[in-house]
Amino acid sequence: MKEPNDVLKAEHEAIELLLAAVDGMAGRLATKGAYPQKDLETALTIVTEFADKCHHAKEERTLFPVLSKASPKVGAELARRLTSDPELRGVGTVV
Repeated sequence: MKEPNDVLKAEHEAIELLLAAVDGMAGRLATKGAYPQKDLETALTIVTEFADKCHHAKEERTLFPVLSKASPKVGAELARRLTSDPELRGVGTVV
């Protein structure tokens, strides 16, 4: 069984691949002017649903408490900032 940190790392890699695919779709839109709207909507839905609702929830349940406990000052502040700042979390954005 994988360690929680390994799962989070693998999910980060999956999110990066999804974002690269969306970037490729955007590039095609910029140069050829057409892309199936349904495909783009599906890709964006997967990114936001997975990252915002699944992955971030795992970080909040597993990673952030460990950070806070290991480093009550710095780790806890980082965890607080990541959970409270939508721009740092990427909530609702594709970065």
